Amino acid sequence: MPQMQPAEALATCEQALRSLISTVLAKKLGKDWVSQVFPAEKAQAAGGPG
Repeated sequence: MPQMQPAEALATCEQALRSLISTVLAKKLGKDWVSQVFPAEKAQAAGGPG
């Protein structure tokens, strides 16, 4: 199996972790979990609802 370059491996790991966290928080807190985890101004700055 070919090895990934460090930047590609890091980006892949980060995306997988973000997906896992999103899935777990959505199951625990519901679809609107972002507003429960982040203040409105931070969610807006990150491009989320708010």
